[in-house]
Amino acid sequence: MVRHPYSIQRQLQEEKEERKQFRNIDREYIKGAYLYGLLIAALAYFILQLGYEGDQTAMVLLSYALYPFGRIVWDLAIGFWLDYRFNDAPVQVFYTQLKVVIHLLILMFSLFLAPIGLLYLGGSALGRKVKKWGREDGD
Repeated sequence: MVRHPYSIQRQLQEEKEERKQFRNIDREYIKGAYLYGLLIAALAYFILQLGYEGDQTAMVLLSYALYPFGRIVWDLAIGFWLDYRFNDAPVQVFYTQLKVVIHLLILMFSLFLAPIGLLYLGGSALGRKVKKWGREDGD
């Protein structure tokens, strides 16, 4: 039996590797989240200034500081998968508009989402340390 070079296992492996590119949470992710969060925070500040009499600067700044960590929760839950699926899709314009609304909501609820994202970062860092210690002990 002759095996075709593009077997289903190979295609699945290639797709898995491609999906990994969308799931990286590292310094570049946090920097990008702060940059994107700055745009979203400016939009939120503008919207809040139109609708409220009081000064909302402190709330927007606090939400901006916590936004990347709240965004981790969304991205791990469904955001990375959606980004992967709609990367080259014909509905990308609609998806981009939807992302702006979603990220405004993430900014608004970042005070509640950020602790979960920080716990995830701490847990994954601790897991990497434990795995590293296990490899050192095995040598």
